[in-house]
Amino acid sequence: MGLWAAAAVLVAAPAAQAQQALTRGVAVTGLSGAANTTRDYTLVVPSGASQLSFALSGGTGDVDLYVRRGAQATSTTNDCASAGGTNAETCSFASPTAATYYVRVQAYSAYSGVSLVGNYTTGGGTPATVTLQPGVPVTGQSAAVGAWLRYRIDVPSGATNFVVRTSGGTGAVDLYVRAGSEPTTAVFDCRPLTVGNEETCTFSQPQATSYYVGLYGYKAFAGVTLTASFTQPSAGGATWSGFNAYYVNAIGKTGVGLRTALNQSAARGHTRMSYAAVWDALKYTDEDPANTANVILIYTGRSEPKTHNASVDSTDQDAWNREHVWAKSHGFPDEGQWAHTDIH
Repeated sequence: MGLWAAAAVLVAAPAAQAQQALTRGVAVTGLSGAANTTRDYTLVVPSGASQLSFALSGGTGDVDLYVRRGAQATSTTNDCASAGGTNAETCSFASPTAATYYVRVQAYSAYSGVSLVGNYTTGGGTPATVTLQPGVPVTGQSAAVGAWLRYRIDVPSGATNFVVRTSGGTGAVDLYVRAGSEPTTAVFDCRPLTVGNEETCTFSQPQATSYYVGLYGYKAFAGVTLTASFTQPSAGGATWSGFNAYYVNAIGKTGVGLRTALNQSAARGHTRMSYAAVWDALKYTDEDPANTANVILIYTGRSEPKTHNASVDSTDQDAWNREHVWAKSHGFPDEGQWAHTDIH
């Protein structure tokens, strides 16, 4: 009779992840995990807060959301469970109790690229105002029906083409923008009110002031992206923004390295300029390094004052014009057309 010895194999359970504290209104991005794994978070909600919301959005796979006041949330013990078939999950509390709220993100299937954000309003419904950075998207924005999210961006003197845009997500968000003070549903400078979350406010000649942006929950919304941008005021007479930023990879380089960096800069995006705008552009691109008040005429090597140009006096035969400093190899458009050039 044979005897088989059974060996016990102990498999260690995965170590529980430490709870991570959420910052009000700041999305935690790039979340990922295998099926059945969990991530835990907390958010301290003060007395007097209202319109508390937690939202998941974006990414792939299928992840669920559970929230509980005062103790760890689970799929079976919670104050709110949002477990649909996508990653657009929301839990909202119109009148939350002052407490620590525990949030569990649980993977129904493997997921990646998901964002989580918790937010609430204070002081009788006034939310914290978030400062926007030009051109930097704020993702994963969410709020309950009737709630506001507030933002501010400072627009400098001389800036143009100020654009505020919402996109993506679920639910229904309304965009409001106002110069100088916060917008309301009755007082605003722009309110698109389009169907869906794709809304845009454009100010071609904005004021030099702080612009206030409001996202209002026409319905509860989650996963919305907000972006505000403007064209920077000109520097040294040129008509596009951010020379140091645009040429950051080329500054200080020479030879092949410089050529490669310039090619890459040009490939990032071409800034179209009108033929008339080339006057100002050449004051920067063809500036005389020995005299910054002058430009160099590349065909003759002569240095001329920037102000001594044919746009000021077209009858002056000694005044420089656009063709004397820079070859227009792509034709001669009308003044109102984009310059047929490779200037950027």
